[in-house]
Amino acid sequence: MNHRTVSTDFREFPIQIQFPFHATDSPIFEFIVLGLFLHVWETAIVIALLNSLILTLVSQGMRTFKAIKLVNETTGYRHKSLFDQIK
Repeated sequence: MNHRTVSTDFREFPIQIQFPFHATDSPIFEFIVLGLFLHVWETAIVIALLNSLILTLVSQGMRTFKAIKLVNETTGYRHKSLFDQIK
């Protein structure tokens, strides 16, 4: 075996995956690894985006609640509950 020849016996994918063809041959292996990398990267970006949107939603809700509470405290308005209105 020539020292420049790369053995494909030890090649493994970053995640466990099966193909219906021999995927450890070059250049098929490199294209699949590139595709897997891009897929995992895209998934991580989508998860980070959703986490930031959830955090923004919770933060905005808390600020809105604090603003309503402040307005109620400064104006002296007391919201009557449903049970107080029935009496």
